[in-house]
Amino acid sequence: MNQSKIELPVLLCSLVFDNKVTMISQGEPPMWRFSNSDMIDFMGKMELIKFAMEQWALPAQHYGVSRNNKYKDERLYTFANMAYAGIREVGCHFEQCNDGYGFVKDAVFVCVYGAEVPTNALLYEKGTEPGCTASDCSLIENSTCLGLLCDAPHDPTSML
Repeated sequence: MNQSKIELPVLLCSLVFDNKVTMISQGEPPMWRFSNSDMIDFMGKMELIKFAMEQWALPAQHYGVSRNNKYKDERLYTFANMAYAGIREVGCHFEQCNDGYGFVKDAVFVCVYGAEVPTNALLYEKGTEPGCTASDCSLIENSTCLGLLCDAPHDPTSML
């Protein structure tokens, strides 16, 4: 499935209730399902999103990234989507799913990326120290350093 062509489902909850949300496979947008209503209420939206993104990063911690930071292991798929410097567009959506009585039953968080990470792609250039400088951000024209990451110029109106 080409992620640049995928459209985010209007109702992610219908996928959840139909049990169509399963494990993520190569080429599908990373999705995380929360099905514990107490946890959803207790943690709140921002903590749930943070938790999902931490889970997507775990494969890199567990399996490790190649010495030269290339994407060679499909088990790193969710991490590679977040880390790949070649992705310039991303859209994420969080939705709480209510049961028939108005109570939160599930929640779903999904991100769709503007490109797929090619096998053997350089995920990112390793820096010499934490953070960035203006010279580190020269890969994309007119990028600026925001302290820890480079910020590429963007024009949201060009995406309409």
